This record gives sequence, C-alpha cells and structure tokens, in this order.
Amino acid sequence: MMKHIKLNHSSLVVILSIISLFQNVTLLADNVEYTPVFTGVFGGTEVNSSIYNYPSSAQDWAGFANIGYIYPISFLSGGNITFIGSAPNGDVDIQFRFEANPWPKIYPTYETLPITISGASPKEYSITIPSQGENTFNSALLYLNTNNTDVTLSDFTISINPSGPTEPSGPGGPGGSIGNIIVSDPKKKMLVLHGHNSYATGTRYWQPFRDLENALGNDYEFYYAQALGSTPSWYGPNMDYHISYLSRVIDSEGPFYGVIGYSQGCSMIMTLMNYKKDLPFERVVLFNGFAPGQIYWDQGSSTMQGILSELNAKKPLNNSVFVYVGNLDPTVPPATSYQLREFFINSTSYTNYSAGHEPPNKYQGGFDEIVSFITSEDIDEDGVPDSLDAYPHNPKQHTIGPLSLNKDSTSIQINWDAEMNKNFRIYKKSQLFSDIDTEIELKECTVFEDRFTYSDALDQDSAFYFLKSE
Repeated sequence: MMKHIKLNHSSLVVILSIISLFQNVTLLADNVEYTPVFTGVFGGTEVNSSIYNYPSSAQDWAGFANIGYIYPISFLSGGNITFIGSAPNGDVDIQFRFEANPWPKIYPTYETLPITISGASPKEYSITIPSQGENTFNSALLYLNTNNTDVTLSDFTISINPSGPTEPSGPGGPGGSIGNIIVSDPKKKMLVLHGHNSYATGTRYWQPFRDLENALGNDYEFYYAQALGSTPSWYGPNMDYHISYLSRVIDSEGPFYGVIGYSQGCSMIMTLMNYKKDLPFERVVLFNGFAPGQIYWDQGSSTMQGILSELNAKKPLNNSVFVYVGNLDPTVPPATSYQLREFFINSTSYTNYSAGHEPPNKYQGGFDEIVSFITSEDIDEDGVPDSLDAYPHNPKQHTIGPLSLNKDSTSIQINWDAEMNKNFRIYKKSQLFSDIDTEIELKECTVFEDRFTYSDALDQDSAFYFLKSE
C-alpha cells in the first residue's frame, strides 16, 4: 500500500529550494558556481529571450532581478560574474548589484563597476567581485545604463572563490583580516529625504543618487526614508508623525554620518534639526532646497513661519552643509536655496548655471565637489581630522575659546561632554593674551558625570581656561 505524505507550504518551499540548489549550483573542487536568471523586469525594462532593453520611458531605477534559486550568496573570498554578451546596435554599459534582501531591507549592498558590451559578435565577459566579508546577499540585480539599445546577454555564471586562510601582513593580515574573518571599519550611514510627491524607491534608483552611491563606494550606506500619502509630502497633517518617524529612524538605524535632502526634503531636514536636539550629522547635503517658511508657498503658513523663527534663533547650527543650486531651477528660486547657508556654522555651495530642479549626476558640475565634501577628513581644514575633532565645523573653536565655568572657593567646574571632547585637553592662561599655555593634567581632575572638577592654586579670577585639540 502506497503511503501518502501531506506537505504544507513551508515543506514544499524547502524541497523546491533543495531541488533548485542541485539544479543551479555546481560544486567544484575549487569554487562554487551559481546560475542566475535575470528575467524579473521592474520599472519598465524589457527582456525577450536573451535580448535586454532599457527604454527611455522606463524609470531611472528600472532593471532586471534574478528569479533563480541561488540564495543566500556570499563572497567571503571574492568571486566573479561571467556571461556572454553582444551589442550589434551600439555599445551598452551594464552593471550588477547585490543586496542583503529585496527592497526595502537592502543593506549591506555591493555594486560592480560598469562594463561596456561592444560589437555584434558574442564574447565572454567577466567582472571580478572583491571579498565582501561575511555579508550575505539575497537579491541580485542587473542594470543597463544605456537607453533604447538592445543588448544580448546569456550564460550568466556567478563563481564563488574558495575560502581559505588569509595571508598575514602585519597585525590582522591585509585589510585587517584574521583568517576568514574580515575586520573592517563600520560604514558611514547617510540618511536621504526625498522631495514632494516622490518616493524613497524612485529616489534611490534616480541616476544622481545611483551615481553618488557608486562614487562613495562600499564605505557608505544609504538609508532612504519615506513620507506618507498618495502624494507623499513631509508636511501637512502628517508633519508631526514624520518628525517622530525620522527621530525613530535616527535613533534605531543610526548613528548617521550625514543627511541628504532634495527639494522639500531639505526643508524637513531643517525642521528636524529644529525639533530634535543636537543631531550629530557630520555632513549635510541640500539639493535644490529651501528652509521652512522661506519658500513662497510657505510664507502664509503660521506653522512654517514659527519654525523659521525658531531656526533663526538657533543659528548657526554646528554642522557642515553643502548647498547645491540649479541656476535655472523653475521650482525653487536660487536666491532661496542660497539662504540655507546662513543657518550653518560652516557652509559650501555650488551653482550649476545650466541645471534646473534636479541634483547633478556624475557628468555634471557640482557632483565631484559633493563627493569631495562628503569624503573629506577635515572639512574645516584646521589640520585635525573630523573623526578626532570635537568641533569639526567651527574653526574658531581651535583658537582660544572661553569655557562656561562654575566656581566656588575651592574648585572650578567645567561643563564637559566626555565623548565629544575626548581628543581635547584643558589649558589655562594667567592673562588672556599671554603666550604661555599651561596644560591642566588630567590626574589633577575628578570626573563626575559630565563634569571635570579640580582644584587650582592660581587666583581663579585672573585665570583663563580653554580647550585645545591634539
């Protein structure tokens, strides 16, 4: 008598996955090979058999997703992608992207450099993938960077290099590797706020942001926040919710090294800075933006005018900002965008005289300047890397700066953020313009919560105390 086995959905998925694994993965002595199937079109792309096309009518973020059972996939020791390609109607640039999961839980990600498919005769192409450490990917995507030109692609193979001990080279081996464990610096996170009537997904795949992510490389990780509504807006009845939502994002997904806003997203960044205390953004990038209450459609709003008044009372904000202006912007007047610089203690701006209401892509003026601004180790050029700098956006803090002191007859107390000021030392002068600086040794200090307390034999009324960075 034949025995029937009843399978639930989960069991069936497991069995199908095992079958697919043996169908799609070849186990070799030296490596592991996967066969991806890039026929999952999205955003308006087209594929017919092995002929791929990226119409100009498609979305900026359009591409092709793998639908083969190849996951999870990792590149602990690196690997490569090989395929056969031909482009009889003209050159076509393509590239691949690996994500931790399908949108929106995509991080960490890795995107290959573009490769050009050229000529009518089929040729084999190969792209090397460097080690991605212990990152695991469950989404593989193919993108065409050339519109309206057919390209024939077939025989995709993803090869994984065998894992083995890493050859030592100094402490921890090359790149901080110890055996098969990759030790790397944490990625710098960038928070992105889209414009009015836009979406996080569309912004992420918009060419200017794809180019920016590619230019910054694997050291940076982008988080695209999403406003509510069928016509998404950061303001209106959902403003309070969005301030709370973005605060939760910063607290739960951060810390964020920088924040990037486009159009209305710039205004929400300013609003968030008004309501959430001491946002530690090292870099603020504002594309085609405006402050709340300054744009013509905000000028009749008492709410926006109230936020503007509070921001004016708080400036300058201790952040570094890059303001990008499109001189032909029909939506936000350039003069309005320029005013954003006034709110920050350290500002840089770039005017693209041929651009309108859009951020620059990698071929346009201002793009390289933005990349340099984000990646600079010393934005105020005082010689102290920002990562070691308690006041990276205020050059004046690197000269003598008065401290707020509370004193009694026996001691002086200094308000002190131990984390922010960990690379600073306390000095004193008997006269403000004296050339003699006397360092106060830490062993003479008592640390209590956020204060240093110490006794000083010098007449307190004639001593001036200040901080100096190392």
